[in-house]
Amino acid sequence: MLGAAAARRLRATGADVVLYEAAPTLGGLASAWQLPGPGPEPVTWDRFYHVILGNDRRVQALLADLGTPDVVWGASLASCYTGGRAWPATSAAELVGLPFLGPVAKARIGLTVAWAALWYSGRRFDRITAARWLRRWSGAQATEQLWMPLLRAKLGGAAERASAVFIWSTMRRLVMARFQGGDGDRFGHVPGGYAAVLGALATRLRQEGVEVRTGARVAAVRRGVGGLVVEDAAGGRQDFDRVLVTTAASLTGRLCSDLTAAERERLAAVEYLGVLCPSVLLRRPVTGSYITYITDSRPFTAVIEMTALVDPAEIGGHTLVYLPRYTAPDDPAFDASDESLRAEFLDAFLPMYGLDDADVLSFTVARARYVMPVPTPGYPQRVPSVNTSVPGLFILGSAQITVGTLNIEQTLKLLDEGWAELGATGESGDAAPGVPDAAVAPASR
Repeated sequence: MLGAAAARRLRATGADVVLYEAAPTLGGLASAWQLPGPGPEPVTWDRFYHVILGNDRRVQALLADLGTPDVVWGASLASCYTGGRAWPATSAAELVGLPFLGPVAKARIGLTVAWAALWYSGRRFDRITAARWLRRWSGAQATEQLWMPLLRAKLGGAAERASAVFIWSTMRRLVMARFQGGDGDRFGHVPGGYAAVLGALATRLRQEGVEVRTGARVAAVRRGVGGLVVEDAAGGRQDFDRVLVTTAASLTGRLCSDLTAAERERLAAVEYLGVLCPSVLLRRPVTGSYITYITDSRPFTAVIEMTALVDPAEIGGHTLVYLPRYTAPDDPAFDASDESLRAEFLDAFLPMYGLDDADVLSFTVARARYVMPVPTPGYPQRVPSVNTSVPGLFILGSAQITVGTLNIEQTLKLLDEGWAELGATGESGDAAPGVPDAAVAPASR
């Protein structure tokens, strides 16, 4: 999404742009796939779970520009699963009413959220881990039984090391949106999922004159005569005046060998989280909540029931559940077969809701080793620069996200924030000085 959005904006300045994508289709983490169902037609939906928030202004502007179907809005319910039972945890009243929390813990939760809401800037929260900050403000019981499950749902084993900026920004984007109501309290999706969005985006890119090369894995970006050379895995080479690389940091360092040793070391030092995300098609609804945080020990960090938000008719009349596990890129589970993961995940999931194998229509695993950097304290001071030592080579990607989690809104915001550093200030129809002539976006897997 970042590469595609950058390509459109660069093309609007008058630059000739080639967009490289290693996968067969555009989208990366937002891409769609087909899930086998009981009928002759497969179910097409997102490989990973996504929602649109009412205050995701950049996403909504993009959808309006592409002319996609109107967003379907609904309320997103949340639950907390502990001690073998799910408890509602959507509203402020439900959170403070959780029976496994004492009155002091509930009061301190309210104090924690209020304190986070008072601060517009997250700079002060970058000095301490989220776990330490939460234990200080919410106490041990609330931290271990409520906040840490929420952190593990997005950060897996890195939850204890994450900066407090992460939980602060999560509170502001999600929790405070629920408490405040209004637009922020709406969760939505585009009919057809991101397959519909990406289809419209690919069409628009080509209409606007961007050359889109899918199935084109980039092997290297090197200095050339008077510019840069992009080499693809099939042996192709093309010269460009400017190149923008939007891959995960460690991949960028390997692609761009002309960077200095210090630049490559900084890129390689960015610690990433990956995700294993099984999509499970079921015969019947399960939780009734869009997200269920898990406090018990399970091989997944949350239960996402997409059809608690999306009409099951869009999923062939079935129930779609995601069982994400956020983990390190070197987790051996990335190389495990779908069959072995099915046994591990379903053995833990089905008994939670009184399901059995007959309720399962299909089980398919999406894998992404590089999803987002682990936001440890002090990370903003270690972020790779957009500009590099190689003239005409620019880097803009998830490694530059310092506040919040990775989502489409944050990705588009990243482009807004990095645009000035790309030097793309020319008028439409005139190539601006320093404008990249290639947005290079091979899939990060």
